[in-house]
Amino acid sequence: MRFEFFGILKQMAGPALDVSLERPVRLRDLLGPLADRLEKLVPYGTDTTEAQLMANLSFFHDGRMLRIDDQINEDDIITVILPPTGG
Repeated sequence: MRFEFFGILKQMAGPALDVSLERPVRLRDLLGPLADRLEKLVPYGTDTTEAQLMANLSFFHDGRMLRIDDQINEDDIITVILPPTGG
């Protein structure tokens, strides 16, 4: 599977992060590799709560925002952006 980063995240983490999966996993299970690249935005690795994660990052697949317990498959491409904010 692949995480693709956009905006300032691309400068922080590079354009993409490929992770090999032997079986489908939850997004939560992939926070370790993400924390290696974005440690300030995923400060607790796999112990990060959904609220902590979604305050810092938004994940999309096939036009749908993902939740922390959504299943990720080997051939998925996940878009990672900063969450939208208003003023």
